[in-house]
Amino acid sequence: MKKKSFIALIAVSLVILFAGSYSPETSETTTISVSGMRCDNCVTKIQSALIEAEGVKGATVCLASGSAEVVFSPAVVSIEDIKGVVIKAGFCADSKADKASCSITKSAGAACSVKKSNKSKKSI
Repeated sequence: MKKKSFIALIAVSLVILFAGSYSPETSETTTISVSGMRCDNCVTKIQSALIEAEGVKGATVCLASGSAEVVFSPAVVSIEDIKGVVIKAGFCADSKADKASCSITKSAGAACSVKKSNKSKKSI
């Protein structure tokens, strides 16, 4: 019986000791203005690129509002890095606070359904 209480006492002591030193990873959410999206395939391309980026925990891209809401770990990735991911995917990215003009002009990519539908209209 004494052995069980001694093990329980050690377990409780370890929990108390390590509980005070544990600091959970914090996350932040930012909204980035994205321009150059034309269809759902563009949205998927951006969202996939963001989710694959190191330090990004989640991303939701909206074609209608032209924005991406990104949940990320600021200790691992910065907002500028996140914008870089969007730009590397071929789109313009600005923080909602920045609203700076973007010099990137994006033509519809191979996966863009708008480009495909425009080609089919021209051949009619």
